[in-house]
Amino acid sequence: MSIYSVYIFYFFFHLIENIMVIHQMGFFGKRFNHKLLKIVSHTFWTFGLITQLIYYFNRLRSAFRREQEMKSQIQNGMTNGEFLEKLKSYSNERYQYGLLILRIIGDLACAMQKAQIPEKILHTRFNRGLVACGGLLSSTIQICIQAARINKKQNFVEV
Repeated sequence: MSIYSVYIFYFFFHLIENIMVIHQMGFFGKRFNHKLLKIVSHTFWTFGLITQLIYYFNRLRSAFRREQEMKSQIQNGMTNGEFLEKLKSYSNERYQYGLLILRIIGDLACAMQKAQIPEKILHTRFNRGLVACGGLLSSTIQICIQAARINKKQNFVEV
């Protein structure tokens, strides 16, 4: 799975969402089934989130593998400072992937609810509180990620 499959799913999600918005503005004379289009578009969003989740799990697994390889090569002339620096960078990378995975899981609750996947599989809907907590988790993590990026840019300029 590559990141391109994620972009393809998101492309179709946004395409269908934009078609629905343009139709609501009155540009199309033909009547669309908005409920069906909404379900299809959010199904593409769900598939995009699932493929993105798989992608980040694979990246997380490869980060653990690289760290294990580095630990096995400690005796091959790497100093303690270099080892600790690489270990810290791998730990930071795993932390970032963990945050992204949690963000995707929060979004997944919202996307699956709107795609009516729980109704088809479990014959019930997700609790509104669960969907709200998923959205809150996702947005909070995204705000933290963006704040860290902005802080990093400011520190880079000051140095």
